[in-house]
Amino acid sequence: MAKDKNDPQDEMIRLQQQIAAREVDEELQREKMRAFWEKYRYVIFGVIIGVLCVTIGAELYQTWKTKTSLKESDAFENAVILSYTGEQAKALEALGELSENAHTGYQYLADMKIAGILFSQNKDAEALKMLKKVMDSSAPKQLKAVATISYVGNQVDTGDIKELQGLLEPLIKKPYGFAGSAAELSAVLYLREGNKEAAIKVLQEAVNSNLTSPVVKERLKELIVVIEK
Repeated sequence: MAKDKNDPQDEMIRLQQQIAAREVDEELQREKMRAFWEKYRYVIFGVIIGVLCVTIGAELYQTWKTKTSLKESDAFENAVILSYTGEQAKALEALGELSENAHTGYQYLADMKIAGILFSQNKDAEALKMLKKVMDSSAPKQLKAVATISYVGNQVDTGDIKELQGLLEPLIKKPYGFAGSAAELSAVLYLREGNKEAAIKVLQEAVNSNLTSPVVKERLKELIVVIEK
């Protein structure tokens, strides 16, 4: 007599076989995981520790930077107050400390302020040297542009025209926010050479440029009218 395909005993045997096979697979997986862990645990630990170090380090750096920036901001403000109250020597000393030891942008602001004080004392050569320091530094582009404008502006009547035009040209063509001012200085330099046409051209190009603000454009238009008379 043939066995019933759905014999409970056969079903029990098949179930036991499936359970046994699953246990074997799970044991093999566990063995693979143990082997993997034994082989790579130090690498995994290293990666975890590295990520933690980077994360914690970044947080600590931001905290340090904020505290440092606040400290240097206070120092710069105090130095500016000293300069406005006539204590120029003390102001220069405080600004010099920032210039040498600051870790934020106040280093460059200190250099700019030192240059301003030196110009007021008719120490033009020293002042220009400070501006050149900012121009050649890793300061933000906008701040370097301001230093360049000041550098050229304080030599527009006496400096080397070719050198000064070379400094202004990038400012006229790039979106640093000083295209109009740079064009004005460039026009003055052209007028020093007696080249009225070049002066008008550089001003007109600045008027037509989308890098020049509307307010500055109106001023340049008035300057063109003055030159053309």
